[in-house]
Amino acid sequence: MNAEPQPIYRFAGFSLDTRAGVLRDGSGEIALRPKSLDLLIFLIRNFGRMVSKDELLRAVWSDVIVTEDSLTQCISDIRRALGDKEQTLIRTMPRRGYMLPGEVLEGSQSVDMRPSPQLPDKPSIVVLPFENLSSDPEQSYLADGTVEEITAALARIRGLFVMSRNSAFAYRGQALDLPRIGRELGVRYVLEGSVRRQLDQLRISARLVEAETGSLIWAEGFKGDIAEAFALQDNVTAGVAGAILPSIQMAEIERVRRKRPGDLQTYDLVMRALPHVWALGRQDNAIAIEALEKALLGDPDYPLALSLLSWCHAQRRIYSWSTSPEADRRRALELAERSAELNGDDPFSLAVLGAAHTVSSNFVTAGALLEKACSIDPNSAFAWNRSGWVAAYRDEVERAVECFERSLRLGPFDPMVYTCHLGMAVVHFSARRPGQAADLYLRVLAEHPNALWILRTLIPALVEAGRLDEAQQHMARCRHEYPELTLRAVRDSMPFRVEILDRHEKALRSLGVPE
Repeated sequence: MNAEPQPIYRFAGFSLDTRAGVLRDGSGEIALRPKSLDLLIFLIRNFGRMVSKDELLRAVWSDVIVTEDSLTQCISDIRRALGDKEQTLIRTMPRRGYMLPGEVLEGSQSVDMRPSPQLPDKPSIVVLPFENLSSDPEQSYLADGTVEEITAALARIRGLFVMSRNSAFAYRGQALDLPRIGRELGVRYVLEGSVRRQLDQLRISARLVEAETGSLIWAEGFKGDIAEAFALQDNVTAGVAGAILPSIQMAEIERVRRKRPGDLQTYDLVMRALPHVWALGRQDNAIAIEALEKALLGDPDYPLALSLLSWCHAQRRIYSWSTSPEADRRRALELAERSAELNGDDPFSLAVLGAAHTVSSNFVTAGALLEKACSIDPNSAFAWNRSGWVAAYRDEVERAVECFERSLRLGPFDPMVYTCHLGMAVVHFSARRPGQAADLYLRVLAEHPNALWILRTLIPALVEAGRLDEAQQHMARCRHEYPELTLRAVRDSMPFRVEILDRHEKALRSLGVPE
């Protein structure tokens, strides 16, 4: 008769093979004396329960009489092996006994004996349990709830590989060895944080770190009244989800910059294109298109590359960079439709498709697509940004302001955040407040001097505000950037309603722009 198989226990990133009598972590075997190993096995089998000192002495030293010193020495030995300096994995219950409070999984095969998981072909992240720095244990529930909400929000972003909540919570109470966690879970990024209560105030901090190097990528703190703890939790979730993707993308872009061009695969080519996509400049646009076309040669059905290339062609059309604006309009729509067809309900694909329909002046379709994108991922700064532009083009002033403000709150690190301010300027111009529109345009142009397509809408605002000297000055810059600009090209490139286009055309004609 076959002997009953001895289980392997997994807890807090460790595995304990009871058949082989071996404790392992992601880097290999960890030495433990036999009695210490027996004691750890007993605690694991009784996890979540306080085990008295007498019970431990009877179980581990059943054949010999020893003092509590032997027990204390073994506990110290185990804590050394686990790196449990804070005594959170093995908890001392004063004058009573010890407890292993974390979750333990039992199986017949050790995950840790296999090679470390390979990194996915997209950014990968784990949201670790937030540390409760308060004396009040009740705040642990809020911390856990916040982590679950953030994990769920990030999981909706198709551009991220997000580790499950159960895998993340296996590391609760463990000293954070980020390189080991990254190797064990196969993730490049770790989000960690803490919750602290001070009188009636609650503070939640979050930090995004590159696992392999420990480099800090992003950090933020959130404060609120304890009475509004759940509202604060919602704000933290929205703030983190809105900031994580652009922060990770910037880290991925920097990683790709360090690679030789010959090493670049499809995903890396897309990452290399990204800063040029978001730069919204003529030369950057050409660089991005070249990289994305090359990426699609490697994988013609890569949705992210299709969406980004669509957005590049839309830029060519809307910023008057194209020699064939109608061809770019059609190409933008074709690529975006292909991405959405492949990627189902991905919010970014839907948002880009909405943007492509916006460029084609299909505002009803665009609005419906963007509304769907925002409902799938309420934390997408890009989707809210494009929703604001659709509303601005339709002269839905209140809706436009609401969408732009939402995008600004969600995406303070988003590279396109300044286009929300431009949208606000459009709203001012539409409401016949040209002076306020001009001031906002000028502020954005000062911060982004390469975004010279702003001149086409800045100049009409200056003319209507009676600031003709400034208008002439910027007209000279516009002629240098757009030497072949015509009133027809302006009208064809910007999907404003007729009244707004007429006002732009009138102002530009007064400064000598040809028909």
